[in-house]
Amino acid sequence: MRIERLSIDGFGQFFAREFGPFDPALTIIAGPNEAGKSTLVAFITNVLFGFQQKDEALHVPALAGGRHGGRLSVIDDAGNRY
Repeated sequence: MRIERLSIDGFGQFFAREFGPFDPALTIIAGPNEAGKSTLVAFITNVLFGFQQKDEALHVPALAGGRHGGRLSVIDDAGNRY
C-alpha cells in the first residue's frame, strides 16, 4: 500500500491544500527551512495513528484556518483506492 494523495483541511501552516498524486516509484519531499516538510510528516503520522487533542504536547493546530484535519488517499497493490 502506498500514499497517493494528501488532502489537508487545516493542519499547521496548511489550509485547504492537496498534494499528489505522488509517483509510485519514489517521492521526495524537499524544501528550505520552515517550508513545512516536518508538518507534512506530522500530518501523515496523525492521520495514520490519530490526531492529538488540543491539550497534548504534540498537537499541531490549524494555524492558517480551516477545520483541523484532513485525509490520505492510498492505493494497494491490486489498484484499490481507499
